[in-house]
Amino acid sequence: MKDELFNSIRVLSYFLWEYTKFDNALRLWCCAEDIVCFLSERDIITKDNFIEIISLDKREDAYKDFIRNIAYKIFCYTNDNSTDRNWFVAERFVRNYECIEACITASRIFGSVNKRDDIYKSIRSENARVYISDK
Repeated sequence: MKDELFNSIRVLSYFLWEYTKFDNALRLWCCAEDIVCFLSERDIITKDNFIEIISLDKREDAYKDFIRNIAYKIFCYTNDNSTDRNWFVAERFVRNYECIEACITASRIFGSVNKRDDIYKSIRSENARVYISDK
């Protein structure tokens, strides 16, 4: 499970780098963990849940809320003040098949981890650690 989580976060971090060109790998890793934490909090742990949200009309509140949350996390970790760029990166990110697969795998793992698990020690994002500790 630890290797599966590591590989999923690695894939997500790579695509965040690919789309943002931000050069701090640790911050992108933490951003990926926070995105996964957001999905886990919302119980988005299956491909069907994920596809249902990204298939909504772009004007629907649920879609906008979903993308806004991811774009905000990208902003927080990259310090890119362009809301448009962050929004488009978030949309591109959630429409990438590899990202969807990695998000779902990691979200499912996050949902089952507790702070006594060995895997908890490998999580870098403080926000993700708090989420796991509080559930």
